[in-house]
Amino acid sequence: MDGLGRAPATVANQLIEQITPQQKTEWEQGSVNDWAMEAFQISKSDVYGDPPLSKGAVQHLDAGYVSRAETEVALLSRAGVRLAYLLNSALGPH
Repeated sequence: MDGLGRAPATVANQLIEQITPQQKTEWEQGSVNDWAMEAFQISKSDVYGDPPLSKGAVQHLDAGYVSRAETEVALLSRAGVRLAYLLNSALGPH
């Protein structure tokens, strides 16, 4: 995450700027259950599935694992879009 920046506002703005209208529309599709299963599958395959652990006492994650993790952090944008969609739906356009 340090690659995006350290200040939370900076990271948030960078992630928001990367969201395309097409992504926003796509991410708002489906149900909350669909979204939960999608997140579960991502965590199962990319995070918890088979982390590349070293054989020694100290565990090290390889560059591929770190790269996948950085990509998954960007998926926070998807969660933000979905939360905004739910709030806007529940509270109306005001």
